[in-house]
Amino acid sequence: ALLCAEETRDADGNATWAGTTMDRCNDDDAGQHVCDTCALFAFVVQRERGELAAVNLRDRRLLDLDIRQPLSSPAVVGLLPNAIAAAPDGSSLAVANLGDPRPGEDPANPDGVPYLSVVAPSNLLPGISPDADRPFVSRIALPEPASNVAYLDPTHVVVTLPKHRGDPPQVVVVTLGETPVVGPPTV
Repeated sequence: ALLCAEETRDADGNATWAGTTMDRCNDDDAGQHVCDTCALFAFVVQRERGELAAVNLRDRRLLDLDIRQPLSSPAVVGLLPNAIAAAPDGSSLAVANLGDPRPGEDPANPDGVPYLSVVAPSNLLPGISPDADRPFVSRIALPEPASNVAYLDPTHVVVTLPKHRGDPPQVVVVTLGETPVVGPPTV
């Protein structure tokens, strides 16, 4: 998933990043940057390790998403992440996880159900506190493992569920917010 983020600095020169719309990372007709403090980031899931890695495409550098770990570290997003999407306004990332093949081993998901992790980019990009908690805004249980995710708008994520024996694939719409809602599966 690609995400545009804008860097701001406080009076001491400490940088923080916040997601923004993709047009902020474009060049204008004269080839000038629309936003000199913006950068394009590429996020990718590492399925076998349950991690989310990011590259700053402006600086061509792998990001250290967990500054509590030595060297460049991805962020842990749960077991078997398999799909990712960025909100059009840069406010969040949605990561679909297949669920735990060994239920009971993950205290955050004791039943091993598939889920959608909603992540705040500001919790992942450079400048976070070394004592920051997990990057999730929320974890939302899904009826089945997802094969794809996409944002309709900043508050609605479409999740494609796999098809079964010739049936067409189904989708659910997840409404994000303080109390996320998973809609019924539809064709």
